[in-house]
Amino acid sequence: MKKKILMACVALWGVLQGAWSYDYPYLTFQSADGTTKSLSVESLFITFENGQLLATNVDGDEVLTLTDLTKMYFSDGTTALVGDVNRDGLVNITDVVCLVNYLLTSDDTGIDLVAADVNGDDEINITDAVTLLNIILE
Repeated sequence: MKKKILMACVALWGVLQGAWSYDYPYLTFQSADGTTKSLSVESLFITFENGQLLATNVDGDEVLTLTDLTKMYFSDGTTALVGDVNRDGLVNITDVVCLVNYLLTSDDTGIDLVAADVNGDDEINITDAVTLLNIILE
């Protein structure tokens, strides 16, 4: 078992090296429920233990259960769950509040601007907040 884990780590290291050379700054994980989590590859270190993947980078630690993961791929931008404005992996009323706060203050701290463009028109405005609210209420 240790040999398989070591081989997986070596393979992942090789992939990370290739990703850096092609300027893919994010490693994205997709869960069985369709949610995604993108992590910066800057100083990324990955270990496997007890059925979990522990990813440590400049932003901190992220623990992912291996049995929940369906995909892992590199991307040139963060992959957003549409409507997950606060990046917690869920789309709920908190995201509406964060989006409205952003619209009122233009403070994008902690806001995923890709996910905030709910209707996909390349603008973030009140239409996105209304669309997001309608999605939640469905």
